[in-house]
Amino acid sequence: MAIDSVLNYAIVEQKTYEWLVDFLLKGFEAIGFERGLNHIAEQNKLSELCVNTDRKQSLERRMEMIKKLAIGKKSPDFTTKDISGDEINLYNINSEKTILIFWASWCPHCTEVLPVLKEYYERESREKLEVIAVSIDEYESDLMNYLKDNPYEWINIAEFKGWDGPTAVKYDVHATPTIFVLDKDKNIVAKPTNKAGIKKVLDN
Repeated sequence: MAIDSVLNYAIVEQKTYEWLVDFLLKGFEAIGFERGLNHIAEQNKLSELCVNTDRKQSLERRMEMIKKLAIGKKSPDFTTKDISGDEINLYNINSEKTILIFWASWCPHCTEVLPVLKEYYERESREKLEVIAVSIDEYESDLMNYLKDNPYEWINIAEFKGWDGPTAVKYDVHATPTIFVLDKDKNIVAKPTNKAGIKKVLDN
């Protein structure tokens, strides 16, 4: 009701409405408020705005991605190579649960989350849990130096194109870490934003 109320006031002026939608999306993404994101994606009135601005087009694309990547949806498949050159296909991963995490060596929040994941990964079999870590580092030296000091034996992927890497684009990644928890059929079952969220999901 609060979201609808404030957006209904803002719809009278297009720039204000666009700014407010963008502001709410960024805020809800930062705190992992999935219900708020999905509500805006389903109930926004961007189509009623008269001027087809660049920001309007950008917001409309984001709305489609939010709906596409919502909890309960099938995760987008991808095929790429890991850092050893082996081909990885998401749908070919046979595990009861798959954690797909987008991260970077320079991200302080990632360095908090990855050790937590490692604890669970090392105590579970690959039939129970697999982790696919997609680095958005641009420089191979940065990633390899980090992994040398912090070895992770799960599937490590790096396309070295930053935010424009094909896999990151497919998952609409704008921040790190971005985490998707997938079931055995590769449906999105959770999108935790921090180590506490990951622990809660994996403990359950």
